[in-house]
Amino acid sequence: MKKASGFMDDMAEPLRRYYLAKLPLLRRSIALFYRQPAAKWMDILGLGLASRRDGRAFASVSIEPFESYLARDGKYLRSLLTCMVLESYGRCVTDFLPLIGMMEVLESSTILIDDFIDNSPFRRGGPSAHLIYGLERAAVSAHTVYYASWNLFSGKFLPITRRMETEALNWLTRGHLRTCLGQMEELEFMRRRRPLSLLDYSNSVRNHISTLSFAGPLYLPALACGASRRELALVEELGEMMGLAYHLHGDELNLFPPSGGIGKMKGDDIVGGIMTYLISSAVRLSQPREKRELLGILGDKAVGKREINRAVRLIDGSGARIVNRRAINRFLKKAFENISRLPFAPACKDRLRECLLFMGRDRKI
Repeated sequence: MKKASGFMDDMAEPLRRYYLAKLPLLRRSIALFYRQPAAKWMDILGLGLASRRDGRAFASVSIEPFESYLARDGKYLRSLLTCMVLESYGRCVTDFLPLIGMMEVLESSTILIDDFIDNSPFRRGGPSAHLIYGLERAAVSAHTVYYASWNLFSGKFLPITRRMETEALNWLTRGHLRTCLGQMEELEFMRRRRPLSLLDYSNSVRNHISTLSFAGPLYLPALACGASRRELALVEELGEMMGLAYHLHGDELNLFPPSGGIGKMKGDDIVGGIMTYLISSAVRLSQPREKRELLGILGDKAVGKREINRAVRLIDGSGARIVNRRAINRFLKKAFENISRLPFAPACKDRLRECLLFMGRDRKI
């Protein structure tokens, strides 16, 4: 695995110090799953291998495409959030290493699915997995590892009760169905090519990221710590608001990247015809001529850099970035309210607020 990149420079200094202090532990948690033998994964799945040949086939088809993402430079933000929640409840984070690493496993497997649905060519500084391994292997790998990670939330790997295991499985199942719904909504929005309201876009994103983004890294450790129903509802909604702010800000960075850091290729939302709220706002606010020109570029797989840059200028000139920023601020405000209502120490709340501002406002990659 590579070292974490310079995105830490965008963090507030207290958060940066916390991140650097936790980074060795985050890497230890991810190392539990990186370049492990097939037997280790079959143990997580609760299955057995008939032969060494089965093990080689399993590793080649199911593990290698996923590991191509785990090997690349990442931010580890979801694992970091899990540490924050565990410490907020007074737990020793080293007792929960599989859960901390599970967040990155979930993230890498789900973005692999996202990439072949969106036909994204680029991820974390390299080609998307489906372009390297083919769609079939990428699909099998993503789904195998995604479901394997569910098995980590058990008394076999964590100091939790059977009731917690059952509640986590129910939550993950509902989240997966919501994720499928969000993906179907996104495909339908791309097909319709109509601008979306903030309500339509945010509902779709909340479904899409229900486990992928930040609800899981907050909800699952809170559940493992014995949080009350009220606290679980607060952290789950906090994660969704955090995820919405993160994704809306990411939509900006996709078109207006202030750095050459790791992420997707500039403008691939335009090439992919993704009807983000930012692009929707530009279509809605543009004059008829500019609107036709923008829609003519949107979703055209054959467009070059010149056309993409033209579309970016049209979006920028429409005032859509201001509208998008107002939406981000709404979600940040709601997230701040939830943080204030959690029974955490002031220092723990401050850390969550710093992480929230980094995700929705300060990060540049």
